[in-house]
Amino acid sequence: MIARTALGVAAIAFGCSCSRGSGGDGAELRVITEATCAGAGVTARWLGMPVEPGMARERGLRRLELRRADGSTVRWRDVNDGADWPEVVFAPDCARVAVLLDRHGPYVVVPTAQLVQLAQGVASDAHYLDDQEPCALALVYSDLRWRSPTVVEYRSGGEPMATRTADVTRAPTARLTHPCRDPKRALYEPPPAR
Repeated sequence: MIARTALGVAAIAFGCSCSRGSGGDGAELRVITEATCAGAGVTARWLGMPVEPGMARERGLRRLELRRADGSTVRWRDVNDGADWPEVVFAPDCARVAVLLDRHGPYVVVPTAQLVQLAQGVASDAHYLDDQEPCALALVYSDLRWRSPTVVEYRSGGEPMATRTADVTRAPTARLTHPCRDPKRALYEPPPAR
């Protein structure tokens, strides 16, 4: 998976910029790709290490972090295997952002202003897109694209994958408590009574 900008265009940045920190073996992490939305005040950055020629660059992925407009960063998620790239996809109007922490979903949609809090594990209400049937095999999610400020198109399923369209404002909501640790469990904890 690669990051996508608000218009669904791949946002690839094979840059030379380095982040503070290392990949565990002392190697300096570099920006592999990033996604941002003008005026959002935050950029999602995927950091990693160089890989051997001929290997997929995803194999070097080690971390997802958020960079605020003031230059400070929030370390969001460490990634041990490049096969599960977290997705962060901004809506065209930058008001919302869809997040997929691992390929088994679900997609979580929060206001962009709450993205940093979500990364920090602060409880927040979110819409979610979950096509999982009870007692069925786990689904895989991918390739979300915004079709408007409130409508998304994404793929989910097994073999074959199905393309689905959803209005995020009509999607179910749940209170996310610790989405970075266990997004499925956090989603299914009922929201507090009001």
